[in-house]
Order: sequence, then C-alpha cells, then structure tokens
Amino acid sequence: MSINVWPGFAYDSLFDEAELSHEDNAIFEALGTQNFEVVLERLDSTIRIMEATGDDAGAYPQRRRSIAEALGKAVLGVHVPRSSLPDETLERLRLALRQHRWVFSTSYDLLTYYAAAVNDFFGFVDFFWNPDGAFDEATITLGPDDRRTRLLFLHGAVHLVVLGDGRTCKRKQTFLPLLDQFGHPHAGDARARPLMITEGLSGQKAAAIAANDYLSYASRMLRDCNSPLVVFGHSLSDQDQHLIDAINANVGRPVAISLTDQGRRNNRQRQYEIRARLESLTVYFFDAATHPFGSKDLRVPGASRWQFLRAARRVVGAA
Repeated sequence: MSINVWPGFAYDSLFDEAELSHEDNAIFEALGTQNFEVVLERLDSTIRIMEATGDDAGAYPQRRRSIAEALGKAVLGVHVPRSSLPDETLERLRLALRQHRWVFSTSYDLLTYYAAAVNDFFGFVDFFWNPDGAFDEATITLGPDDRRTRLLFLHGAVHLVVLGDGRTCKRKQTFLPLLDQFGHPHAGDARARPLMITEGLSGQKAAAIAANDYLSYASRMLRDCNSPLVVFGHSLSDQDQHLIDAINANVGRPVAISLTDQGRRNNRQRQYEIRARLESLTVYFFDAATHPFGSKDLRVPGASRWQFLRAARRVVGAA
C-alpha cells in the first residue's frame, strides 16, 4: 500500500539507506545485525552499565547519537512529506481500513497512522490511550461490542518510541510534525529510541519483538484473532517466518492473499510458494489491483519526479 502511494518506500532497507560512519558500521557488524532498534538498545544498556559502575562511557554516547541521527536522516529521506499527501487519499485509505475489525501493519511509515488520524482518530483505537501516551496491556478493556478498528504495528513505526525505562509510547503531533520529531528525545527522555524492527533475519526480528511489551502483544493478537485474514502487499518470505508462524497458529480462519499480476506462470509459481508455507485450511488469492489499497490513482502527484531526482542523487553520491 505504501509503495503504491509513494514509490520512495520501495527502498531495499533502511540500513542501506543510512549514511553510517566506519565506526558506526563496525558496531552493526560486531552485533551481527542490520536492526537499528537492537543496536540502539545494546548501546543504551552498555552506557547504563558503565554509568552504574562508575566507569567512563567513552565514545559510546557519541556512537549512539550518530547512529540515531543516521536512522533519522534515512527515514526522512524516503518518507513522503505529510504536506504532499492529499486529504482525499488519506480519507480513502481510512474508509478501507474501517472495513476491518483488526489492522496489523508491518510497515513502519506513517501512512496508516495518518489515515487513521483523519477525523481525530474517530473509529480507531491504537491502545495508546493512557495520559502519558504509554502502552499498558493491563488497561485494555475493549468489549466484543466495541466496533472500533484495532490498529497495531507489528514491527513498530516512526511515531513509536521506547523510553529509557522500557515503556513504549507514541508521539503526537505538536508544533513539530511527527516526521520532524523522529530521532529526537521524547518527553525529556534522552534515551528514548525509535521502535522500529528494521531489516534482519526472522529469528532476530522475533527476538526483538518478544523483548518489547507492545510488539509482543501485537504479535499475540495476530496469532489469536479468529476473524478471516486479508494479507495485502506482503511477500510472506523466509525473513518473516515469525509472521507465517503467527498465521499458522490459527489454521481455521480463511486467509486471502494479494498478488500483483506477473503473468499466469509466475502467478501460479507464487501461489504455490506461499501455499506451501501456510497451514491454513482455506487460502484464497486475489489481484492486488482490485483492492482499494492497490488503486493506481492513490499515487501521490509528483512522486515519479521525486523518484527520478532521488535516483540521480544516488548515482552522483556513488560516483
């Protein structure tokens, strides 16, 4: 959906987009990951331990700031500005989202959140309703008659942060747009870090998800939900085995999966590959272009021009 609206989201990975120094890149290599959230968490833990023991944290705080800034610049570099999104586009996305009781997003851009926020979030709930904006599973009291759409971000999102005490919060629009707040301290907490499970192996993603209360709740809701499931725009590849496992935990619910039309032979091969990964008793496949999210007229005006300039800048940078 996001790529359909804004082609700039078709990047390979935020790790590849980020301009990391040699020292910063060495930390990713030492930890064996390309996941920014994991690296920032490890650096925070190291700094806390050294401060607790009275040792000099040395260059670690600087490395932490440098990596967070690189992530922030990468996100801003690929994300569509809110001012470029027509209100009509967001309203159409909102109406499509409202057709579902649960919405699980694996994208960490702000399009889904922007769409839900139309009309002041009416008809949606994202579980960040506490006064301080923190997630607390103990406060969830939704009844079966509550018809609001439940919105959860399975891999985190640009507007979500983990505070120094481990709580997960969401940022809100202030005098600064949400994108401009990304990568900066939240509520005076200098150790607040973005909650985004970026690229990595499925096992690494699963471990990072299990370590966060909000993400583990979201993952559990995907496993436990009994409603028929629509999978739109997701490859269900090996790197997301944890999502396949969650879907397979409930084999009785029907699953409908979108495919882009790549010709009869390729379509059949893709169906075979996905069907072999799923244990669901009933699986349907449908053309992504027939879904509201797949409509080509959702494309942001001027997006193609932006893509051309971005590609040209990459070539110049490589040269």
